[in-house]
Amino acid sequence: MDKSVMGIDVDYANKQLALKSKQYGKAILTAILIVAFIAAAVDIAEATTTGAGNTEFDDAADKFESWIKGNLGKAISFVALMFGAAFAAVKKDGTYFVFAIFVAIGIQIIVGIINSSFTALV
Repeated sequence: MDKSVMGIDVDYANKQLALKSKQYGKAILTAILIVAFIAAAVDIAEATTTGAGNTEFDDAADKFESWIKGNLGKAISFVALMFGAAFAAVKKDGTYFVFAIFVAIGIQIIVGIINSSFTALV
């Protein structure tokens, strides 16, 4: 049975569509997660800097900063590196490990970036 519409093989077109959606789906999901993380970081930083005499979020901001700069941030960075190394070994693709390195470095410097960017705006 010939499955073609206007000279286009439907099975081949479905396979190509599935392949492209799988390739671009990961990139789109990664972009959405990055945008969500940046939006959350901006909301946290902006909530801590709104108003000159507003100190209601200072305790939460200090706790978050000490977590990220302290042992929790180091543990998250270490776990990211281990997962990146494991995925790189299983998939035989070094980009997973490189991405994990960037995540680990980003976790350690994100608080400084947020603080300096919002201090510069005020």
